[in-house]
Amino acid sequence: MRVPIYEAVAHYKRNNELPYTEYFCLGFFSKLSLAEKALTESKNLIGFSDLADDSFSITTHYLNDCAHIGDDVSFEIINNKIYGVWYDYDIDDYYTCSGYIGLFSTLKYAEKAIE
Repeated sequence: MRVPIYEAVAHYKRNNELPYTEYFCLGFFSKLSLAEKALTESKNLIGFSDLADDSFSITTHYLNDCAHIGDDVSFEIINNKIYGVWYDYDIDDYYTCSGYIGLFSTLKYAEKAIE
C-alpha cells in the first residue's frame, strides 16, 4: 500500500535573470484538504501575500517509495512523524543544489536510504 503525503509549497523567482526558483515548504500533511488549507492561510501571510496564485502548489509524495527499501516495509505512520531525506551540495560560493530522496515512516528507513 502506498501512503500519500501532501507537501504544500510556495515558490517564486526573486529575479528573472537568476537560473533558479526559490521553494518554501509550508508543511507536510496526511490529507489533501489540510494541505489546501495551509496554502489558503499562507497566501495571507506577509512575504507570501504578494505572490500570484500559481506560486502555490501541492506535491504528492509517497512514504518509503524507494526500491532499495525492500518488501519488509510497514508503511505505518508512527506517532504522527515522518522522516525526510534530502541531499545538497555547493555548486559555488553562491549556489547550492539540493534534491529529494524520499519520505519515510521510521528513522531506520530514512537511515537505510542515506546508506
